[in-house]
Amino acid sequence: MPKEPARARVAAWLVLPLVVLVVGLTVWGAGTWLPGTPFLSGGAGAEWILYRHVPRAGVRPAAPLVTTFRKQFALDGVEGAVRLEVRAFRDCRVRVNDRPVALGPVATWKRTRVASDLAGALRVGANRIEVEVLNDRGPPALWLLLGTPRHVVGSDATWEASLAGAAWQPARPAAEPLDAAALDPALREIRPIDGLRRRAGRIVLIALAVVVGLAAAAVLRRRIARGPAGGVLPVAEGLFAAALALAWAVLFWNNAPSLWYADGFDAETHLEYVQFVLDQRALPRADQGWSMFQPPLFYLSGSALLVLSGISSALDPVGVRLLRLTSFAAGLAHLLLLWAGLRLVFPEHPRRRWLGLGVAAFLPMHLYLFQSISNEPLAAASTTGSLVLGLYVLRPREAPPAALHAALGLALGAAMLARFSAFLVVVVLLGALAARRLVARDGPGAWWRSLGVTAGVCGLTCGWHYAAVWSRFGHPFVGNWDPAVLPPWWQDPGFVTPAFFTRFGQAFALPLYSGLGSYLDGMYATLWGDGLLSGRTQLDYAPPWDLELMAAGYLLALVPMLGVLVGLVAVARRQAARPETTWLVLAGVAAVTVTAVVVWPVKVPLYSVIKAFFAMPAVLPLIALAAVGLDLLAGSTAWRRALLLLALATWALAGYSAFWIPRGAPRVEARLGWFEAAFGDPVSAERRITSALGREPENRVARMARAELKRRLGDLDGAIEELRRLAAERPEEFTARLGLARLLEAGGRPDEALREYRRAAARRAGSAAAQAGAGRLLLARGAAGEAITHLRRALAAAPEDPALHADLARALRETGDDAGAARHESWADSLGGAAE
Repeated sequence: MPKEPARARVAAWLVLPLVVLVVGLTVWGAGTWLPGTPFLSGGAGAEWILYRHVPRAGVRPAAPLVTTFRKQFALDGVEGAVRLEVRAFRDCRVRVNDRPVALGPVATWKRTRVASDLAGALRVGANRIEVEVLNDRGPPALWLLLGTPRHVVGSDATWEASLAGAAWQPARPAAEPLDAAALDPALREIRPIDGLRRRAGRIVLIALAVVVGLAAAAVLRRRIARGPAGGVLPVAEGLFAAALALAWAVLFWNNAPSLWYADGFDAETHLEYVQFVLDQRALPRADQGWSMFQPPLFYLSGSALLVLSGISSALDPVGVRLLRLTSFAAGLAHLLLLWAGLRLVFPEHPRRRWLGLGVAAFLPMHLYLFQSISNEPLAAASTTGSLVLGLYVLRPREAPPAALHAALGLALGAAMLARFSAFLVVVVLLGALAARRLVARDGPGAWWRSLGVTAGVCGLTCGWHYAAVWSRFGHPFVGNWDPAVLPPWWQDPGFVTPAFFTRFGQAFALPLYSGLGSYLDGMYATLWGDGLLSGRTQLDYAPPWDLELMAAGYLLALVPMLGVLVGLVAVARRQAARPETTWLVLAGVAAVTVTAVVVWPVKVPLYSVIKAFFAMPAVLPLIALAAVGLDLLAGSTAWRRALLLLALATWALAGYSAFWIPRGAPRVEARLGWFEAAFGDPVSAERRITSALGREPENRVARMARAELKRRLGDLDGAIEELRRLAAERPEEFTARLGLARLLEAGGRPDEALREYRRAAARRAGSAAAQAGAGRLLLARGAAGEAITHLRRALAAAPEDPALHADLARALRETGDDAGAARHESWADSLGGAAE
């Protein structure tokens, strides 16, 4: 009798460690054994090191980069065996006391190269080891261990490094996280604890409103009839879903006029795809643009909508609104399909349906995604719709008709035409259908009517697209990271280490762009907030969310996150005792999705792939687990339910408020004014800038926008004076000062420009633009020695810039360093060729 409960208790306690173990072993195996994966696994006695380069947003062209590592060390004897072990990301040359060292061959850079005959190269007293590491896609990195009977020298932070001739610095351990604030120091200002303190008044008001709402709901609940299962009437649940949908619609209606057309991840490239379809009346090849590898459903439907509306340009203001409305409609459909899924998962638990739907509606990942022009909402809706239909087909009953399986195949095919991550759901559902047939021991006819029809219709629906891709590129799934599609490129961090996947906590300290240093932080920050600022890297131009309230939301989100963890343990315990098809399918979808999104950055280590919405197929399992966990946390006593609902509703409404844009606010108008001044309508820009400055005369973004507008209209002197006043009033100002330096240089005033470049570089030493500008002007006036200092600092941030190498080569040539000049001339040529 106690056997099943005991097994259930064991499962409950072991589920999380087992999940972590399995995923961890998968990551370790993929990183260690798969060729080409830039996974730096360490070894005893040394650590991977690299140049302490400045992280940068956007892409870096793949080009041969060389980092020189060096270390001075002393030996009091050299007798006995000496062994040198080296691993380099990706190739290296070693010199000991200026003598080349021959290393044994290896099949891949991940294997250790050994040199065992070094006694003749070492000497008593001071010694010097120097290693040049070459990498053509990512930052060069080194692991080295030199051992004698009495001494061990291992690569660590005491080594010095220089990347492509940049200034020498202490090496950075590869396990050390990148500092996201190097992208924009203002990112440091968005801290969850500070946001909680600064927005405490608003959060308290929200909590009070929730208390009033809960009291009113309690009174109303006593007056409405209750269903036979003890839940509220179905009409009440429908009204709740309608209210949530209305809240989304109101948010969209309010925010749409305050967003720039390019707001959202890769929004401009999505518009380019739609424009290609409009112009060519054909689908592009994957190698014809940044986002052209995406499956075509969103772009075909968007361009068809524009054609039916008589619009020929994707950048037409009406066209932009229609495409944004399409994303909103898909997001709303996704929400309603999640509700339908919850009804299948919890047919007899209305409270859990309410809780799950509430979490889904206020999930920040949903709130920021559905407002932008993107294929993500449509992909989410189609994938979730396929999963829900699959759960319906798999319900215990008589064999579903072939028409229902055909509908499932059509839904899966459509999901595959929206985004190929739907393949994860396709695999799980087809596997579930096959498992059902095996358990039932059905004959060939049943197999054909279920699995055959589903797979066949799915293949007919989407197979033409993937067959065309396979025919051209040799693989059905390609992306812009594939060298066969676009010229090779990479992004920071460019590699991963075991520590990247194990550390967590930065999301509660400096959450924005925390995915640069930690996988778990990046996923948490993009699930419970807009942790990548919808693709913007500077706060001045990020979407005008209430970032402090959003930051506070990372702490408030611990409530639904706790619900997810409690739900995971509870569901594991129940399924260990009595497995259910629905939960087994959800577990399968969650497992393959989590594995895919964890292994993916091992293969393609870019900060831009650390996004929670890449795991969108697992949203239904996520909110179902949250519903179970929150229901259990609420318990059966009134006070526990009240506290749980208070905490949950406060999180939900605070998140909703964080993404509510106050129309016409100075910061909103100033930001739009800057975009209009730089890329849009000057008349509209003037109106917005005037509005912002009329209510907030010291608004720095509005003043920079006014300078940009003057520059665009040909009033260069007026633009210079505008930025000069702003820089003078704000001594710490960097952006305006750098802009001022550029305008002065363009206006033929090099002495003033040099002064401003130097001041900008003093405020942000890691700015390639400021350091390069100062170096360029110093070189022009004959101060080659001083120019070299600035140009080497610039290379620390932009080592792949051929113009920087060309300028540095000229400066070195003028100082008589012909060998150094030749080296940088060679780099300039190779990097220039790679950029082309």
